[in-house]
Amino acid sequence: MGVNTAVLDGVVVAGRGKGSVAEKTIHTLPAGLPTDCVLAGGIKHTIAFTHLSVHP
Repeated sequence: MGVNTAVLDGVVVAGRGKGSVAEKTIHTLPAGLPTDCVLAGGIKHTIAFTHLSVHP
């Protein structure tokens, strides 16, 4: 098993950074098989590192 990475990007819609470009990167260490996310039971537990960047 390895590390799964997801990158989400978009625009802040409310609050202090409204209108700014944002990017969130999530690295997870799966506790099961990589295919668990497509099964009915889903992923039950994971350890993750998350980084959020907001650019004016």
